Amino acid sequence: MFKKIYIPFVLAALVALIVGVWVSDEASALDPSLRRRPRKGAHTVGQVTSISKDQFTLQKPNEDESSFLVDEHTSFRGLDDVELEFEDLSTGQWVQVTAVRNEGGEMQGRLVVILPEDFDPSEHEGVSGRVSDVDTGAETFTLETRNSDEVIVMVNEETRYSGGVENLEDLQDGMLAWAGVKILDDGNLLALAVRAHYPVAKLTGRISEVNTSADTFTLHTRRGDKDVTIIVTNETRFRGREGSIESLVDLEPDMSAMVGVKKPGGEINAEQMPPLEALMVAAAAQDQLPNYDWRITGEVVSVDNVTFTIETPKGKQFVYSVTGDTHFRSRNTQVQSLDDLEAGMKVLVGVEDLGSGQYHAGLVIAGRLK
Repeated sequence: MFKKIYIPFVLAALVALIVGVWVSDEASALDPSLRRRPRKGAHTVGQVTSISKDQFTLQKPNEDESSFLVDEHTSFRGLDDVELEFEDLSTGQWVQVTAVRNEGGEMQGRLVVILPEDFDPSEHEGVSGRVSDVDTGAETFTLETRNSDEVIVMVNEETRYSGGVENLEDLQDGMLAWAGVKILDDGNLLALAVRAHYPVAKLTGRISEVNTSADTFTLHTRRGDKDVTIIVTNETRFRGREGSIESLVDLEPDMSAMVGVKKPGGEINAEQMPPLEALMVAAAAQDQLPNYDWRITGEVVSVDNVTFTIETPKGKQFVYSVTGDTHFRSRNTQVQSLDDLEAGMKVLVGVEDLGSGQYHAGLVIAGRLK
């Protein structure tokens, strides 16, 4: 009826209960429908032709039209990276939209950059890829595109930077970058805006050694069964239950951990794993982690005063009781209690078997409405 688990769900709970973030990759691995694998956003430039309550439509330079949904997770910005609102959007504006296709096949806007009033699409384009060279003396950087082409991009004092960089000196080989560029008369590309960040790999496992003098710890990975040296810097963020993990000195051997690391260029070789620099560390001692009997994923079909019912992908229905000990987690803390749970939501439930066919929900990780 259920699938017995320990390690996978402990790691899912580690992220959900300790970090307090959206459904973890571990939880998604248990049920891919709970949250799809993150997809690279598609970039579209166009002129706004219509705006409604929760979407807008663009006419692209080739005169095709595209519509994009807007929700609370859609960000609006100016080219100078100033935060804007949906209300700042108006017909006639030129914008660049980064969007992903949702489960219904519609394009969901994730980032909308409102371009200057004098924007001329015939003189501009966007390029993206991995940074392969930075020449601060010549004020240029080189991008290796998906097609393995190399594109040289110029910058000047008016170039705006965002993401993980503030200037050309912050760009590093191996970073992923997008540049909104102007095509100059001589054919060179001048960056008006640059967004860049390190590609991130996530590792999960158990801490086997902590070396505070070297600012490192060793993670024995769950996948691959390898010992990986993790480097801690002043950029590394730590997460622990109720603030229990604030720095390297709080880590201890045998703790479970999930680590987001800067991914080196190319694929990581599991046989010869180099030391990796940590961006985020979420960790907890074994006795701090919930120990549920089962996990189950499905869709909420009904909710009443103290229970809710879900239907599994195989069509079976199960009822779970909720108490004050039940933990709820969701994106942006939208679901904090049984009152916030709605029919149609995808959920992952950490189940405590009470016997006699009775089940208690110890953890509920809720996704979007169907």
